[in-house]
Amino acid sequence: MVLLSLFINKEGFSQSSLAAPQQHYLKLNKEYFRSCLTDAGKIAVAPLHWNGRQWAGFAGVAGATGLAYWQDETIRDYFQRNRTEAKDNIAKYGIAPLGTYYLVPIIGGMYLYGVAAKNAGAETAGLLAGEAVILTGAYTMLFKMIFQRQRPSEGNPPDPDNWEGPLGGFRHGSFPSGHTALAFATAATISTYYHDKKWVGIVSYTLAALVGVSRVYSDDHWASDVVAGAALGYSIGRLVTHRQQTSQTVSINPYSNGFATGISFTVNL
Repeated sequence: MVLLSLFINKEGFSQSSLAAPQQHYLKLNKEYFRSCLTDAGKIAVAPLHWNGRQWAGFAGVAGATGLAYWQDETIRDYFQRNRTEAKDNIAKYGIAPLGTYYLVPIIGGMYLYGVAAKNAGAETAGLLAGEAVILTGAYTMLFKMIFQRQRPSEGNPPDPDNWEGPLGGFRHGSFPSGHTALAFATAATISTYYHDKKWVGIVSYTLAALVGVSRVYSDDHWASDVVAGAALGYSIGRLVTHRQQTSQTVSINPYSNGFATGISFTVNL
């Protein structure tokens, strides 16, 4: 964002200056909901506009998912051999909800704090995280219905190769992992928005990764489901945040610095 100020100083000379970038904040209004719909469409057609670097990233994700798929049974067996009642409770009540129920108070609390404390940054971060979670949830459900992969806990014996596809009756929803996708969408959004605070990214991604591990540990997902879910949530979270930061806005405001008065044009480029 660039602030261009045009003013007349006390000696009568017209001048212009470039000021430091300013942050563009969000409000819960019709523009916010309109941007959510716009972002949903952008996500759908994003592959049509990818460059070589982005396609290389997609290939990397596909390769990592394929590698995990190759080892799905081995990874599952390892976790199931090392389960205990204490770890079961930690995974079920302490970690897994970070990808679902706990997101409501976390994101909602961030937004409400921003409103109550007049902290526009926290308010915007909460709204961005909320959008990322909603869009990630929608696309995750779409992919689940398309692939119809059987969860490991549903098979007897568990079969990582059971993919019934869109004609399977919508009975299975293992791929991709929804908990993991939502956790990574939140982590990507918050860490990208607060990119100047390294600890935010470390904490956010660590918790998101633990959510993914808990889903494999609890036998609710295969490892490849988690890898795909993490990539999906991360991508949507980053896209939502970057689109907000690069959206173009123009505002005109009065300007005065003690020796000059005039108007300022604020352009978010």
